[in-house]
Amino acid sequence: MLPWFDYPFRYEMTPEEHSRRMAVAHVKGACLIARRALLEDIGGFDERYFLYREETDFCRRATARGWKIVYSPDIAIYHHHKSSSKNLSDKGL
Repeated sequence: MLPWFDYPFRYEMTPEEHSRRMAVAHVKGACLIARRALLEDIGGFDERYFLYREETDFCRRATARGWKIVYSPDIAIYHHHKSSSKNLSDKGL
């Protein structure tokens, strides 16, 4: 990970957690919806991240400024896993 980045990771939610709306530390960028006010407050994504984990940093910065990150089970998102990197080697990713 990047040397300035010290944020806890917890990837798996329990089945019970998946069934209810709740505050979380971060969400995948594929299902991140943000208010314009948030973007104006913290700025966009950090361009030092080439690919992957930029959304975790985004959520960390939002939380540090008092915003809440919320998981909502009533919204469906279809994510085509690794579409951005399908032509890249899996080594190191």
